[in-house]
Amino acid sequence: MPRLLFISNLFPARESAYNGLDNAVLLHHLQANFDIRVLCPKAVLPPWKKLELNPREEDLPLYPIYVPVPYLPGIGSRWNDKLMRRGLRPAFEKLVQELRADSILCSWLYPDGCAVARLAQEQGIPCDLITQGSDTHQYLKNSIRRQRILAAIKRSRLVICRSGDLARQLEQAGADKQQLHTVYNGIDPKSFHYREDQQTTLRQKLGLPEEAPVLLFVGNFLPVKNPLFLLEAFANLRSTSHPNAHLVMIGDGPMRESIQQKATSLRIQEALSLPGACTSTQVADYMNAADLLCLCSHNEGLPNVILESLACGLPVISTDVGGIGEVLNSPAYGSLVQPNTPYSLSNYVDAIREHLNSSPQRNEIEKYGKQFTWEKSADRYRELIQAKMD
Repeated sequence: MPRLLFISNLFPARESAYNGLDNAVLLHHLQANFDIRVLCPKAVLPPWKKLELNPREEDLPLYPIYVPVPYLPGIGSRWNDKLMRRGLRPAFEKLVQELRADSILCSWLYPDGCAVARLAQEQGIPCDLITQGSDTHQYLKNSIRRQRILAAIKRSRLVICRSGDLARQLEQAGADKQQLHTVYNGIDPKSFHYREDQQTTLRQKLGLPEEAPVLLFVGNFLPVKNPLFLLEAFANLRSTSHPNAHLVMIGDGPMRESIQQKATSLRIQEALSLPGACTSTQVADYMNAADLLCLCSHNEGLPNVILESLACGLPVISTDVGGIGEVLNSPAYGSLVQPNTPYSLSNYVDAIREHLNSSPQRNEIEKYGKQFTWEKSADRYRELIQAKMD
């Protein structure tokens, strides 16, 4: 069986169970075809701080090792890939020898991919990269990071892009088109599926209003996700057409307090639920209880929550960024709103109102969403990696 070493800062631990969860799910689906080990570099500040991370029980078969690496925030574009390379080298070389790795797969282009592509080249081991989102559409704007990323791609066999938009951006920046391959993430249909006639029961279980429209947001509370825009849109919706509407925002992050303060200033705090981070089962419950998933990011790759929402038969309202339009390609599945225009807010509210006043065919949406499975995604990863190994 081919031996694969996966390296990325985006991999979960017991202390950060949702960090890089999609990567863990992918690796578990690849285990039937590869003997896999995981190396997870983690930036530590200050550099002498002890790294205390432990693997989740379900990830023990992947033998994850968490390695502290130095990192310079803000000003470190010239050095962070080099610092990671130096911090990773001892554990990398030891694991490569123990595993006798045939191939390396690294997710996140900078600094991870830049550091790992050089280490792999030194050891003569082929390396494949994954771009997830911000590591392309944000980091290419920085000339130093862009140069390092393109150099890392040249040292690698291929780049798996989690949306076609990411592939286009890398090609426009100078990457070889032949190295770029689009592979979407997947969903777990056991968790994410439409439960017909269960909306009322689920709303009772979750403490949501049984008759009022329920909007749902799922994501990290970060500026790039633009959660304050959603609060403004929601307040506008309540004041103009749907005074009983309720908003659930699943997630956590540094903007949680700002969200609470904004909700208070808009006088919608009583109509807002903040359940925090949730398990996949809990998220699926909320998706089946809700009427719309609402996202309004400034930038995205292709968020998995959209695929999960569609698999639950839940239509999506989103800003038209990244690869989202590749999936939301029919009005039956939702609406896209152009961001950063004078009419963005009013257009977003209009899109919500239009879908709330329609009768979505949730069974048809589910049928479309269920095509995006982790099995299909893993099969494509396997084909790409093994084709390059032969």
